[in-house]
Amino acid sequence: MFDTLSILRQCQAMWGGYEIIHERPSVSEVRDVIALPTAPDGAWGIFTRSGRALDEAIDRHGPNASIGDRKTQVPISLVRSALHTIDEPCIYGGFVNIHFGHFIVNTLARLWPLIDKSNANYKIVYHGQGTPSEWFRISFIKDIFGALGITEDRIVFVEHPTVILRLIVPHPSFQEQSFAHRAFGQLCRIIGDNILGDHPRTQDAIETPVYISKVNLTAGVGRFANEKALTDVLAASGIEIVYPETMKLRDQIAIFRDRQTILGTTGSAFHNLVFVGSRANIICISPSVYPNSNFMMLDALSGTHVTYLHAAGTETVVEGEAGFLTTLKFENPENVAKEIIQML
Repeated sequence: MFDTLSILRQCQAMWGGYEIIHERPSVSEVRDVIALPTAPDGAWGIFTRSGRALDEAIDRHGPNASIGDRKTQVPISLVRSALHTIDEPCIYGGFVNIHFGHFIVNTLARLWPLIDKSNANYKIVYHGQGTPSEWFRISFIKDIFGALGITEDRIVFVEHPTVILRLIVPHPSFQEQSFAHRAFGQLCRIIGDNILGDHPRTQDAIETPVYISKVNLTAGVGRFANEKALTDVLAASGIEIVYPETMKLRDQIAIFRDRQTILGTTGSAFHNLVFVGSRANIICISPSVYPNSNFMMLDALSGTHVTYLHAAGTETVVEGEAGFLTTLKFENPENVAKEIIQML
């Protein structure tokens, strides 16, 4: 299929580790620990009375399992400052990251015990950006937590040094660029089913191709500065262009359930496929010849085949542009669009 193309090349490798694990993660149960609130110096998390960080409660990131600036030891005086006590058993949820993609792969990673209805009444201890009231004003967080029966009053937010007498610590079911457990896929499928509910389903896949665009996105990890030139050509050929930031979450998820062909540049919007069993032919343009392995693990958990392509001549034009980590540019977006049409 790619022999006649001059710009697009199929990606042959990925960046990061990749492992799909069939068994459920482990669970640790600890008693009489100290929860310290999120702090910019990294002195936060779950600690023993001696000030040692609870290793299984530290989230790790990247192929080297980095803990970033997290402190593994804090002064005894800090843990002794805990004046609040929680005496009912709780599940540790980790850190709430309000970026859509990171919310899925990070914030949901420890919630896999909720697959079992017997765990439906536990309160969940979370650190995070902002406060629970702010989280629940973000529509996708409200929808996803709601799909799991998590309400604002069920979250124990660590805002003061707090003693927790009994804490259940599920080990992560997804770790960025490292591994994914099948349990993470099960959890996400429950979320997808509950969000979609009675949302109308087409009997046959919708044939009109859809392109998921970042053209109007104001913040994110990365974008193509001249993507609109590409989408203009695609739209003129009859391909539908959609903008996920303007859509309800259930409508975004429904795209992956109902469409026959889905296109776009790699990004968090494509994480939605983990919520459903997609029947689509999905083609993603990667900014790098080595797509992030997170995407491939989510593809595997959803049972979806995705083709990753890289456009020759892609260049980084801005590092750290306001709202984005990276801004890139297609060398010739119109020709990239024409090759996509040729493929279809």
